[in-house]
Amino acid sequence: RKVTVTLEEALPQLLSAPLVVVGEQHSEALHHEMQRKVIAALVAAGRPVAVGLEMFRRESQAELDRWVAGELPPADFEKAYYRNWNYPWAAYRTVFDYARLHGVPLVGLNVAPAITRQVARDGFESLSTTQRGQLPAAVTCEVDAAYMAYIRQAFGAHAHGHLDFTNFCEAQLVWDKSMALHAIAYLKERSEERRVGKECRSR
Repeated sequence: RKVTVTLEEALPQLLSAPLVVVGEQHSEALHHEMQRKVIAALVAAGRPVAVGLEMFRRESQAELDRWVAGELPPADFEKAYYRNWNYPWAAYRTVFDYARLHGVPLVGLNVAPAITRQVARDGFESLSTTQRGQLPAAVTCEVDAAYMAYIRQAFGAHAHGHLDFTNFCEAQLVWDKSMALHAIAYLKERSEERRVGKECRSR
């Protein structure tokens, strides 16, 4: 059920949630501006915030950290962005600039595109042991009828082009699961850091 609310009306719920997902059409600049407004509202309310990024791979985390720390020039960060993503930088810049200005951590959540491309082409079972080692340990790839129906609805019947549709679904599942597990791992790490910090201060 779709419900239309203002950001101000939604904010109490957002503040109580451990994880907030803000969707987008990749090329729609207004969607990214709304993402920035959601982030800014949470920061203004005093909530510890980190921004998980679909468009950055985990292996690019050092560049994200350097950007937030003010150590990476904009031109160099833009190059890093395009090594990870192919949608226009201008649409996404509002979020990245806000994070840099306010010291909001940026977290790369995705996996190497070579892995998802191979799964889409040849299936999950084609991955080598080394390639599977680049994925979160809990990633499996059991595509059921419900998930396939969801992918058809979300992407359209022809989204997979010439690819086998089951392989396409497996690739999307690897993509989705990996990002979710990376986000959970980050939240767990931060929770443990805060717990250790509190213990140190209490001694």
